[in-house]
Amino acid sequence: YQLAVTTTDPRDVNLGDGRLIPIKNGNGRYIIDSSQEVATAQTQLSQTLQRPETGSGSEQGIRAVYRSVERYNNNESNMRSFMRSDSQLAVVLISDEDESDNTTKNDPQALLNLIHSSWSGQKRFSFHSIITRPGDTACRSTYGATYGERYSILSNLTGGIIGNVCEMDYANQVRGVAEGIRNLLKTLTL
Repeated sequence: YQLAVTTTDPRDVNLGDGRLIPIKNGNGRYIIDSSQEVATAQTQLSQTLQRPETGSGSEQGIRAVYRSVERYNNNESNMRSFMRSDSQLAVVLISDEDESDNTTKNDPQALLNLIHSSWSGQKRFSFHSIITRPGDTACRSTYGATYGERYSILSNLTGGIIGNVCEMDYANQVRGVAEGIRNLLKTLTL
């Protein structure tokens, strides 16, 4: 396996716009992989996910994935190392908002079309959302700023898991995502 982190920040800054974030205490690495000790990988991922900077209030997770694929297509080395042609791509998005813009790069179907054309229909792709589930008024009235409508659509289109951003512990949800990813590996692309 390989894991990498980006943000939902759409701005053209070092840590946004679909760029990979350096792994905390990873000696300049941008990817965590199965060659590392599990405990080290878990610690580095946890530390990397805890973002110290103030990001944009305009969250755009679909656009971030779209831009990452464009960066792959433009032969950017980090993306070429991460998005291997013979592996599946599973995205796990954590957000208390929905996609905040309405361009082509923010559209769930446009992202699927880009992935399909970039890998000639051979890339297994799943999008898992830990969001304010549409209709969950209890979450929305506490920690969930807006319903994750488009994230939910993309998760449904790809067979992804839809989790709850208002849960105090994400462990069970992450296990569900991991199981979904393992199940995708068992399918055959025709």
